[in-house]
Amino acid sequence: MGVTLNGVPGIVGPCPNERLGIVDLIVFGTAASREEPRYGGGHLLRDLVEGEVVRVEVETDTGSGFEVDLKLADMPTARLFGTRHSFKNYSAFVNPGEERVATIFHATTFDPCWNGASVSGCGRMNPLENDPLLETIGVGTRVLINGAEGFVLGRGTRSSPERPNLSGYADMHGMDPEYMGGFGTSAGPECISSWAVPIPVLREGILERMASPEGSIPLPVVDVASRQELGRATYADVWEGVDLEVSFDPGACKRCTACRPEAICPTGAIAFRNFLPTLDRRRCFNCGLCATSCSGDVFRARLGSLRFAGREVPIVVRQSDRLRAERLAEELKGRILDGSFRMTEMAERISP
Repeated sequence: MGVTLNGVPGIVGPCPNERLGIVDLIVFGTAASREEPRYGGGHLLRDLVEGEVVRVEVETDTGSGFEVDLKLADMPTARLFGTRHSFKNYSAFVNPGEERVATIFHATTFDPCWNGASVSGCGRMNPLENDPLLETIGVGTRVLINGAEGFVLGRGTRSSPERPNLSGYADMHGMDPEYMGGFGTSAGPECISSWAVPIPVLREGILERMASPEGSIPLPVVDVASRQELGRATYADVWEGVDLEVSFDPGACKRCTACRPEAICPTGAIAFRNFLPTLDRRRCFNCGLCATSCSGDVFRARLGSLRFAGREVPIVVRQSDRLRAERLAEELKGRILDGSFRMTEMAERISP
C-alpha cells in the first residue's frame, strides 16, 4: 500500500484496513512532496494544524486506489514526535570554497568565498543552554511543543554530553500553526518546531546560567562542505543589536521582472497580489533572507555579522526565530502563573 498527503509520502503502519478507512501513517517532517520539491512534511503538518484540507491518495496492494480530502479534525489521532529537537544551540556555517554548495543549512545554494553565514540556535533562550546537565529536564517533563502541552521522552538521537538534545511528543490538535511549519532549503525541505521548557531554579548554578550574556555562549563556525571548525564566534554576534523582525514596505518595490525574495522564501510567506508584494506574517520566520536578497528596500533587517579568526562574515539567513522563541516563552510563563500549565517532576533522569 502507498499513501501520499498533498504529495508527501507516508509510511504505512501495521494492520492497515483501507476498506474501513483506517490507516496508520508516519510522515517524516523532512519528506519532500512528489509534486513540489520545496513542499515537505513540515509544511504539511502546519497546513493540517491550520485547518487546511489536504488531499490523501491511497494505492492498495491490489493496484486499486482512491482519493479523499481530509482535515486534522477528521483524524482522531495525530501526534508529533520529535526525535532530535531543542539542541544545546548549534553551529554557524560558511562556505570558504570557490563553488556554490547545496545544503540543508541554507534556503538557497550557499555562495562561495566567505560571502555569507547561516546561523541556528536562539542563544540564551535555549532550554539546554540553561540546564546543560539536565538536572531539571528528564523523561516525563511537561513542555510546550508548538504551543501544545507535551512531554519529554528522553534524549534525542545524536545527543552527546557536549551537545545534548531532546526527544518528545505532543498532540497536534492543540498546536498553534504559527510556531511550526516547513523551511525550504537548497537540499530539500526541513521541519520547524518550537519548544518551551520550564526550568525550576533549584540551585544557584542554574540561575547563573540563565543570567549568562549572549557573549558567553560560544558559536562554532563550520565549513559547510567539510564540516571542519574554522573558528568561534558567540551568540552576541547573532542576537545583540539586530532586528528580530523583518520590516516590510511594499511601496518600495522596484517591480523586478523576477522577484528573488518570493522565489527563495523558505516558508513561502512572500507572494504578489495586484502587482504588489505581500508578506504573510504568520508564515514569515524572520530568517532575514529576503532582506539580504531584495534589490530594493521592501524587506529590511539588520542581521549582524560573525566575528571569528580575524574575519567578519555577514549573516545572510537565520534558521531560528528568536522573536517566536520569546513569544512562546512568555506564553509558557503566563500559563504557569495562571495555573493552566502544571509543571511536572521528571519520572526518570536522563544523562546528557
